Amino acid sequence: RLVRDWSSDVCSSDLTPHKKIPIIAVATTLGAAELSRGGGGFTSKKPGRKILISGKGTTPRIIIIDGKALATTPLSIQLSTGIGQFRIAVESLYSKDHQPIGDALALHTIKMLVEHLPQCVDQNIDSLLQAKSASCMIMLARPGLGLNTAMAHNIGGLYDVPHGEANRKRVV
Repeated sequence: RLVRDWSSDVCSSDLTPHKKIPIIAVATTLGAAELSRGGGGFTSKKPGRKILISGKGTTPRIIIIDGKALATTPLSIQLSTGIGQFRIAVESLYSKDHQPIGDALALHTIKMLVEHLPQCVDQNIDSLLQAKSASCMIMLARPGLGLNTAMAHNIGGLYDVPHGEANRKRVV
């Protein structure tokens, strides 16, 4: 079966390959889904929701973060995904499962994004890399999926809004 055959289902580990496919991810946004604990997703317009795919074989073996690759993405996407990571840091602080190391990473992520995200408007590679570093930092200790992220999955699917933009609209 092809992935599109499961467009009305959330794919689980029994639907994904059991042998790891050597996935290489090249980051092109300030989001950090490539660092999540396995899986990814796409928006299916037919059911109007985000379809999540997870399980064995869905985690990248190599993640490449290259400033030149980041600079190829439109500014609106960079900023919305950066605000999405800011939101994850805030959600992490207020999570019932928060802990001291995660709190420290969340606070430092917020500080770095406040400092470097405004400087990304000219697609300066150093600023993009600093913002991406901050975005990745919170993914190392976040307590899990927050309410805003879960709502953004549905908003994105229902209204054909990119995930980063749906997160940004929920924050602002």
